[in-house]
Amino acid sequence: MKAKTILLMVFVVLVWGSAFPLVKVVLAEVSPVTLGFIRFLVATPFLVLYAYLRHGKGYWSTFAQNPFLLALMGLTGVMGYHVLQNLAAEVTSPTSQSIIISSNPIMVTLLSAALLKEKIGKTRILGIAIGFAGVLVIVLSENSAMSSGSSSLVGELLNVGAAFSWALYCVLSRKLATSHAAIELTATSMVFGTLFFLPVMYLRESPRLPTSLPVWLGVAELSLVASCLAYALWNYLLSQEDASKVSISLFLIPVVSAAISVTLLSEPLSFTVIVGMVLVIIGVLVAERSRVC
Repeated sequence: MKAKTILLMVFVVLVWGSAFPLVKVVLAEVSPVTLGFIRFLVATPFLVLYAYLRHGKGYWSTFAQNPFLLALMGLTGVMGYHVLQNLAAEVTSPTSQSIIISSNPIMVTLLSAALLKEKIGKTRILGIAIGFAGVLVIVLSENSAMSSGSSSLVGELLNVGAAFSWALYCVLSRKLATSHAAIELTATSMVFGTLFFLPVMYLRESPRLPTSLPVWLGVAELSLVASCLAYALWNYLLSQEDASKVSISLFLIPVVSAAISVTLLSEPLSFTVIVGMVLVIIGVLVAERSRVC
């Protein structure tokens, strides 16, 4: 693997790993659904432009050919995922969020078996069991460790819901992946997802905008770097290396998130959360290895 590729992988992992604690910071001034709306209101035009420049006028046919599936992708993977993630971030730690959401490949496996009739071998079942054991350890440990126990448990369940919502998005995207490029599907579903934020935002909350420059910079980083630049680089990496090799780097995201949260946010890191992190990473590795071998 080239040095340039490794450096880009490190950059993407650092950006996505830092996004979890950054969301926690930004939510001090911005209401959760409003944050998701602002993030994609800024990010979506850039990704649509990027998709158009890469694929030309044929990109626009994506809207007309598959509006229902693309709308479902926007509902689950854009609006649903980020609303659940942001709501959970108010009452849970960035570390537990990143770990639980990193179990997404396991949920994708289960949904693919249920909806796409994909077969699950014994090794993948073992990986799923290990990964879910890790999620359960984190949910129970976070609930017992935080003083607002009931709120923490609800938050962790919201994290599980966010991971499930993203897994559903991934399964839906597989139906269209054979006829459309990944960046086309992402940019188009973002258009729908951004629109879906509006009714939820106005029904649930009185929108609060950032009041300080640092928080505005945080929103800009989440929009332009985490949602635009990092995804464009990720697509570039997938075009340069095997997906199985590149995807291994994503297992470092919870480690980055935990390191930043402990160092900058003074978040306590318990032994049980570390155990849960290890179990989730091992479970995903086992499940994914059985898929690519």
